Amino acid sequence: MARQAAGQVVKRRRQGRSYWLYEHEYADSSELLERLDAMLREDRRLQVTSMILICKEDLFAGMDRWAGLPLPAEVLRADRGAGMASVAIGGGGDASGQGRVRIVKMQDPFVYLAVTDGDAAFVDLALGPFIKSLYPDVSEAALSSAEMRKALGALEQASGGAVRIVGMDACPEQDIEGGGSDADGEEERQRPPTACADVPYREAFDEAARSGRRVGAVWALLVLGGSPRMECHISRHCLSRFRLSMRPFCEGALPYMAGLASDKTSFYSGRSRKENGGRFRALAITLDDGAFGDAFENVRFMRIIRAMPHTMGSTYRQTPHVHMSLVDCMDYSSFDVWATSVNRITIVPQLRATHAAVARLVNHIFERFGEGRVEEYDEE
Repeated sequence: MARQAAGQVVKRRRQGRSYWLYEHEYADSSELLERLDAMLREDRRLQVTSMILICKEDLFAGMDRWAGLPLPAEVLRADRGAGMASVAIGGGGDASGQGRVRIVKMQDPFVYLAVTDGDAAFVDLALGPFIKSLYPDVSEAALSSAEMRKALGALEQASGGAVRIVGMDACPEQDIEGGGSDADGEEERQRPPTACADVPYREAFDEAARSGRRVGAVWALLVLGGSPRMECHISRHCLSRFRLSMRPFCEGALPYMAGLASDKTSFYSGRSRKENGGRFRALAITLDDGAFGDAFENVRFMRIIRAMPHTMGSTYRQTPHVHMSLVDCMDYSSFDVWATSVNRITIVPQLRATHAAVARLVNHIFERFGEGRVEEYDEE
């Protein structure tokens, strides 16, 4: 009996990281993340990618429908008791654009973590489009520049090390007026980083703010005892990549990001007129910098809203204030959008307005026009 057990252990070790990442049964998410960290420490060439997902219902309950999607997914292993599932996307295997992902339920309500050792082709060509096909039931979380900075601060505080920026994707306003990237962040994932001179993260973010740039992604090193302990890429779409280690991220940045995503989902939910007896529950964005000082900014704002992917809309008024309507063609949520002062944008959800559509609109404004605070609407 002992020989059989020992033989099984040897066999599983020979199966390598594929077994430990996608097939081994873990008691909970912390045990899986601990094993991932050990794999990264054992193999410096290995890269693990994670993505924070939002789902208000039980994500695992509807997986039987995934096989019929345009980009099919096969559930390889599901353990709802431990809150985990392994899924092959794009037909499985190791070919470009195909691969596997393990999905883990986090402690925070509505939040899941998808982890994979798949390459960039799998993430861009399979995982990202697959998550997009589940919208609005499943959507990606998102961060503002200020929230990305706080995530790095949480990472530094929890680890006791120093977070240094070696690359940053930060777009100036003149580069983001037209077009725009979709909510899945595909354009962002493919854009090369702007080199930084290995500076503390606070200095890099301060410089971006002074030059009027919004941060899309950072390439960072966590330095402990004078040596790099973790290499990571963190994007505003909560797509993160790791080498050397993952533990500092899981102990610092991830709890902050997951808690923030859960809070935003609660705040953006229940805002449609249908859910409120015909009454509106509007949101107000107070921009960090006044943006509506003249007619040119009004026109720029309207262009950016009209450029939001997979939407259609109308402009009712453009001066002295802006009034637009917008329909999210991905789930037919609809909104009125107002800009009535130099630093305030009001979003009024209409008959249908999912939390995912509200988040997508807010994130588009933050990424393409200006960032600020999102609060409950209150008459000025």
